[in-house]
Amino acid sequence: MEFAIRLCYKMFCILKIVMLILASLAPCYATSNNTAAIVTTSSSIDLEGNIPTGTPGRRVCYYESWGVYRPGEGSYDIDDIPGHLCTHLIYTFCGVCNVTWKIIPLDPELDIGRKGYSRFVGLKEKYPNLTTTIAVGGWGEGGKKYSELVSQQERRKIFVQSVIELMSKFSFDGLDLDWEYPGAYDRGGAYTDKDNFLE
Repeated sequence: MEFAIRLCYKMFCILKIVMLILASLAPCYATSNNTAAIVTTSSSIDLEGNIPTGTPGRRVCYYESWGVYRPGEGSYDIDDIPGHLCTHLIYTFCGVCNVTWKIIPLDPELDIGRKGYSRFVGLKEKYPNLTTTIAVGGWGEGGKKYSELVSQQERRKIFVQSVIELMSKFSFDGLDLDWEYPGAYDRGGAYTDKDNFLE
């Protein structure tokens, strides 16, 4: 059984690599000065997938921090991230406290204690053109507390301030708000989520 799981995981990894290669050969969209342009990146990416400085377009990669807990060969840590294949890298996930309305680490031992955030942002030393961001939310966080968060101005203010503090403390370049999903009643959303989200 363990062999079958490892084989499936390796096949999944190979599929992901093939998808990355195919994505690099296809045209992509890039924005510059608020205008969209179609850019072919195949001629600008070398055989190892490295993206030269100044190459237009984005290749956004998600890092699932819980991958480090997979057993054996399935374990995937920050040092395993092929940063040369990405222009933007997103650390998933942090969450929101539904009491204080501040952004919080979902795995404090990994994110803070084992320096997950710092090591992740530290990848920029090895890959200087990499943009590192952090994602808040995800499926496991649900939608109800995000709906409650955006419903009151004071809560939004507390949340935004805590985001600024976390990003400054750990030198993240940006934030990915992965609220799944505004307005979804089956996830605790409300009709007012759209307008409140914009606020």
